[in-house]
Amino acid sequence: PAARGGGGAGADPRQALAALISTRNSRASSIGAVRAGAGAVKLDDPWLIDISRPGPRCLREGTSPIWWRPDGGAAQAFTVFPIDRSWRADFTWAPGQTHLRAPPLQKYDGTTTFIVRSDGQEIAVGVNIIPHDIGDDLVVASWMLEKGCIPQADALLGRMQMAQSAATASSSQ
Repeated sequence: PAARGGGGAGADPRQALAALISTRNSRASSIGAVRAGAGAVKLDDPWLIDISRPGPRCLREGTSPIWWRPDGGAAQAFTVFPIDRSWRADFTWAPGQTHLRAPPLQKYDGTTTFIVRSDGQEIAVGVNIIPHDIGDDLVVASWMLEKGCIPQADALLGRMQMAQSAATASSSQ
């Protein structure tokens, strides 16, 4: 009898990606309103670290965080520090700014949870470090999903879907 369950050595990663994207799209369509109501965000880059809400985030090993906020309306100060509060870094968003690259500071290395203080409120942002030697975007997306970095995984899968669509369109011409 044929083996059940798939995923064997002959499995095509592109088909797995297509299935993952299809599942993601149908899930987003069926629960999109619920997710939007729950404060879901849509990142334009999978490597942005959303500091507007608590939860897990993913960061590539050896890179500095790129802080992100959904609303770039007004200037706004914020402070980032580790859970033990052994140091602090103060930042200020400029009006209209939604991305802010953190300086390459040694003190970020090994920090797994940051506290972000803004407007008198504090939120915890957990950081999962993705090893730099993981180069396959499909593996990275799976890793992000497993770690709970859902908006980042959605951004990476969306980027992969656009690249796959562009490749399909150019090969059909």
